[in-house]
Amino acid sequence: MSARTDLQQLIAPAAPSTWEIYPYPVKLAPLEDAAKPVALVIEQRTIAAGQFSPDDAGIPVVADLAVWVVVDATRGDDLADVEELLEDAALQLIRILQQLPEDNWDGTAERTSYDPQKPAYQFTISAAGTIEPAADPEE
Repeated sequence: MSARTDLQQLIAPAAPSTWEIYPYPVKLAPLEDAAKPVALVIEQRTIAAGQFSPDDAGIPVVADLAVWVVVDATRGDDLADVEELLEDAALQLIRILQQLPEDNWDGTAERTSYDPQKPAYQFTISAAGTIEPAADPEE
């Protein structure tokens, strides 16, 4: 399992049916499904050696994930409707992420755009994990 997939599995049960969740970076085409006007895109930004191992067995790592709440502004919707949908989706994601410990998410999201036609909020999540040591080649 990757940190992206783990985060997707954490979000999905509480996410509205109007969201499409992508646990990988993706170039979003116009969101054609009117029933799913919001996309969540999860991308791993960095991975670094960590301070402690959550399972006390592997090598500790920390992955920083970017999570975008994206609304497609190319569908011809009224700008006020697009903005309201984006704000509502960002607030819903905040409610979902509140279950994370403070060391995973600091409670903030930055207004940005996923691409020029897709306004978004970007959340940065830090997730601790482990990797297994490399196998001994002499075994």
